[in-house]
Amino acid sequence: MKRWTKQVILAVAAGATVVGLAFPARLFAQTATPAPTLEESKAADLQQLVAVLNDFSADTKARDEAAKRLVSRRSPEAQQILSSVLVNAGNPRGQLAVARALADNGNIDPGLIDPLFALIGADRALTDAACEALTHYKNNPAVLNRLIEAAQNTRDNRETARASAARAVGAFADKRGTKLLIDLLQSPTEPLVVRNAAADGLIDMTGLTENGRDMSLWVRWWVGQSAKSDAAFRDDMLLLRSAQADSLRQQQDTIVTELESLLKDQHQAVSDAAKDAQLLKWFNSPEPQVRRIAAALVVEDFQFQRPFGPAINEQLRKMVGDSSPAVRLQVAVTLKKINDKQAVDALLTQLAQEPVAENRAALALALAQSRDLRAVPELEKLLGADQPIFVAEAGATALASLGPVLYEKDPASAKRVAGKLREVLTTRTDQPGTERLREAVVEALVPLRDPDMLTTYFKLLNLRETDRVRGASLRGLAALGDNKASDIIVSWLKKEPVPAVRLEAVKAIGATGGIEQFETLYERMQPLNEANPDVRTAAWNVFASLLPQASTEQINRWPGRFQFDAEKRVVVLKALADKFQQDKKLQDLAQTQQSIGEAIMKISSPTTADEAKDAATYFRLSLDFFQQNNFQPMVIEGNITQLLQALLQSKQYVEACTFAANLISQNAGNQQTVGPKFKIEAERLFLAGDLQSAQKLINEIRTMKPGLDTNYMKQLTDIERDIQQRLATPDKNGGTMVPLNRNTRVG
Repeated sequence: MKRWTKQVILAVAAGATVVGLAFPARLFAQTATPAPTLEESKAADLQQLVAVLNDFSADTKARDEAAKRLVSRRSPEAQQILSSVLVNAGNPRGQLAVARALADNGNIDPGLIDPLFALIGADRALTDAACEALTHYKNNPAVLNRLIEAAQNTRDNRETARASAARAVGAFADKRGTKLLIDLLQSPTEPLVVRNAAADGLIDMTGLTENGRDMSLWVRWWVGQSAKSDAAFRDDMLLLRSAQADSLRQQQDTIVTELESLLKDQHQAVSDAAKDAQLLKWFNSPEPQVRRIAAALVVEDFQFQRPFGPAINEQLRKMVGDSSPAVRLQVAVTLKKINDKQAVDALLTQLAQEPVAENRAALALALAQSRDLRAVPELEKLLGADQPIFVAEAGATALASLGPVLYEKDPASAKRVAGKLREVLTTRTDQPGTERLREAVVEALVPLRDPDMLTTYFKLLNLRETDRVRGASLRGLAALGDNKASDIIVSWLKKEPVPAVRLEAVKAIGATGGIEQFETLYERMQPLNEANPDVRTAAWNVFASLLPQASTEQINRWPGRFQFDAEKRVVVLKALADKFQQDKKLQDLAQTQQSIGEAIMKISSPTTADEAKDAATYFRLSLDFFQQNNFQPMVIEGNITQLLQALLQSKQYVEACTFAANLISQNAGNQQTVGPKFKIEAERLFLAGDLQSAQKLINEIRTMKPGLDTNYMKQLTDIERDIQQRLATPDKNGGTMVPLNRNTRVG
């Protein structure tokens, strides 16, 4: 990778053209027309990040990301914000996010030293993050002095703070600091946490992990170091840790990170119409890192649904064979993200000649998105013994995506690929470190529906296999749909410890077992048998999906089993009603419809208006049958009461009053059936504070012809008077007072 110098970055920041790149003067602007000025855009960006840092309801990831973005800006305004957040004790979550972001970044503004030291205290997370951030000031003796002082500070009785500071001292490769760590480690009066941290700091400084926290080993080592001069000691430590190489890599990473931030800001600053031209220019840069970053920016545009033209896709396809491995890797990732199906030819060509294993894996995953079966032969090659394990894993993962299409359109090839996968399973996945490959291979076999896998899936149902393997095996059995698997799945379900895998087992029962496993599914719905709610729900869903396959007699055994679960009982009763309808058993159908209405009214308490409306439909159907066939008055009267109650609770007042009037006109004795129902419902609405509905009901009752007896109307009039009085009496806040209680009137 070409090394970028600080002068290059400064020139880029100034808007100069560097290594073939033209950077616009405005670095950040919204896409609206006219675009805001640079300062306005920068201010809006900073304001948004500050809002996240100061939002107590923001999740940790969002807060951390906002802090990292502020650190990456490196502007005076951003540094001031970071400093302000660090000193704001009222926002500890924001402090922690900024401290962690600074700890992850090797280029920290000196103005943040004091705020970071102020975080060292009682909060362990803040202290650890602050101390880690301070280790980046390796060339600042004052920082080391203050860390040494913090490690020695016994006044505040903060052992964890001393421990964090002690470990941070180890990052400086300083002889004086090393002596402090040795003294802390061998002092019998020091707390264990401080001594352990001192040993960890020595390990960080020297890289001598074999010494661990063994005091005697470190004391022996120090005997050979203490006579050296400060300069000689430091040089030896730097050589021991290869610090020069580390520093160079860190500088390189920092520069690339800053370049990436600058390019990102510039890309956001230009209008949508200019974005494609900008990306194409960066695509053609002689600097590989610029080409890589530009390819990554396409992913961001895609995720934010900014359309880009065909020229971008075309150029990316050309870059699949780029001279830089890093660019090829990012381009493969980008093409996967945007799912460019026209890139298949370029991807396949490069996969056939790609020398870098990591890139072959990325190309395979990009091809998986295409659903193009031409990729299958090349993906099969990735399963070969000459390929690294992680490449074979990527090949299997890609084949898993292509599996459904392959099975449907080319069964012969599906059979061949399944054989290759079986071979990999038996020859390459039985050694430590091959677990992920084993998982990917089994998952790839599932959509291929290879009947030769039936016995293998059975064998994979054991606790020596990973959760993913067991889950995939169950999905494979479900895909095969072989009834012979049902009993084995049921047996395994009883011993499977992982809820997610039990979930797959329950689904597999539905695909292989059918109605003969109703009892197993019912048992899995019970909390005493199944602790996981998702598995219980899945068991019910499978049970319900199988109901249409059952006979009338088989379904008829189950409504009583769900008598204490009204919602499930309704589903079973509806399935039973369908069977009675098909069998033309109309009396059984009517009785079941009445039972459905009753169950619906029990689903929730109080019954919702929608539930009551649904129940009313079923009560009316059953009542029509009972009346037409002259059933006993007791049966009809009970059904009438249920229907009227459902109409009232669903607030279908017009329908309720029309229904009641018809009943009274048919038989004046029905006054005793409908009158109390109206009065009780009006009373209930009043007590619940639903005064408007109560008044609406009474108003509708007054329109009935024939109407209610005077005794019932008098009671309703009394309720109405109370309603009006309550509506006319404001509460202390100026609203309408809602009664908390009311003695029920005696009719």
